[in-house]
Amino acid sequence: MIYYKEFKPNNSLKDKIECYWILEITGKDINPNNVERVIPMGFSELIFHFGDNYLMDINNSFSRLEKSLFTGQLTSSIYFKASGKTGILGVKFKPFGAFYFISKPLFEFENKSSNLKKIFNKFEIELLENKLHNSLNEEKVRIIEQFLMNKQLKRKLNLPIEEIINHIIVKKGDIAIFDLAKLFHSTIGTFERNFKKIVGISPKKFTKIIQFNEILKEYKEKNDLQSIAYKYNYYDYSHFTKEFSAFSGFSPKEFKTTKKSITENLVIQENADFLHKNIVK
Repeated sequence: MIYYKEFKPNNSLKDKIECYWILEITGKDINPNNVERVIPMGFSELIFHFGDNYLMDINNSFSRLEKSLFTGQLTSSIYFKASGKTGILGVKFKPFGAFYFISKPLFEFENKSSNLKKIFNKFEIELLENKLHNSLNEEKVRIIEQFLMNKQLKRKLNLPIEEIINHIIVKKGDIAIFDLAKLFHSTIGTFERNFKKIVGISPKKFTKIIQFNEILKEYKEKNDLQSIAYKYNYYDYSHFTKEFSAFSGFSPKEFKTTKKSITENLVIQENADFLHKNIVK
């Protein structure tokens, strides 16, 4: 059985959280031999396993993850395997959303899935895990939403970050950092420092993520990747294909031909579409 559903946050959290989601995979649909890729999409997440813990590829060896995790911004693909029955509750932040809940510097979590008990109070997270394990799906969402409402931080922003993110998305990542800083009346150094503090990665990395998600979206619909590469100002095609593989976890040919796992299809199906939802009309 495969179950996937997204839930909208309440009005007090909707400017920071994109959605909550639940994924369950049981019975014949479980395949512990599948290696699943998660590609960079420009946001961070909280992950709670109420099924069997996943395994993550760390230095070419799969290690068991904790029950509750904070996954920071990704700049390259990471790889997971199921260890049994899948039951996951996720909190998908907006690109800047985690800044309002995580007090530690977000750039410390880049490309990492970190134990939530080392970020929040250990006993509080253990109690939360027990509640989530013993509740129905919609109740799980209410429990995690209440937890997050209690964890909101009072933060002062030095940048109009939502407007900046929106501008990058409208430009499909094709904008120089110098031009962004100038547009928002900041020096490059100050702009880069404040952006990284709020989003968790540098503006250069973030624009690259947006651009590659756009490339994946277009490549799903077309076969001429070389013309897409030129469109996004990649004139060295061999360099582009290396970046494509590092970003997506697939060579261009594999991306088109390889049968993807359930979670891979969920992620790839969303790619740039998730970010497009955040455009302020």
